[in-house]
Amino acid sequence: QRVAQATDAARVVIGNVANSHLTAERLYGAIRGIRDAVLIILAPGQIGAAILSDGRPIRGLFESSAELGHFKIEADGPPFACGGRGCLETFIAWKYLRRQLIDKGRGDLAELGPVAFWTSEKPACAELRVDAVRRIGRAIGSMVNLTRPAVVVLSGSLAIHEKTVCEPLRAAIRRETLKPFAERLEVRAGALGASAGIVGGASLVLQSVFTIPEVAAV
Repeated sequence: QRVAQATDAARVVIGNVANSHLTAERLYGAIRGIRDAVLIILAPGQIGAAILSDGRPIRGLFESSAELGHFKIEADGPPFACGGRGCLETFIAWKYLRRQLIDKGRGDLAELGPVAFWTSEKPACAELRVDAVRRIGRAIGSMVNLTRPAVVVLSGSLAIHEKTVCEPLRAAIRRETLKPFAERLEVRAGALGASAGIVGGASLVLQSVFTIPEVAAV
């Protein structure tokens, strides 16, 4: 209601950002023509997911299915903003990573910022990334074992960094996936980059005004 009032928009559509990425990549990008896929949004300090099953997204109540950031990685881990403990997103948040750098005596690197951390080749940063990627791979591997997609798509601002993010994450996902299935699983970067969320959101708005079969299917 507030958005509609502020913009005088005749119609406002609200959706989950991960599902918007999934819609865009399904219609125009990396999973066009694929009916079973998992999309992972990777951004500094944030991670999300969306699941495509038999050509349709699994949305859940309140459009909030596949909340990968809340996967419990450590039962007695640090508290998270959701009120739980040991959530995956805790361990990839810049606050946590920065504290780890300081504890390792690398306060100089603690001033890099989250984006520079994920792309830095400094040994201390690379060591912490190995641990972060291991945790992310474990969570995605569990999701893959549960849903059995043909493709895992890596989307979001960190997915453009092949050497420091995508390549090690592919290896981590395959390690955590059942071996016979891992051999057939393809892990690829999204085709639409940072525009995926905007394109997917626009598609949902268009579908609310017009009848577009390709959009209605997702």
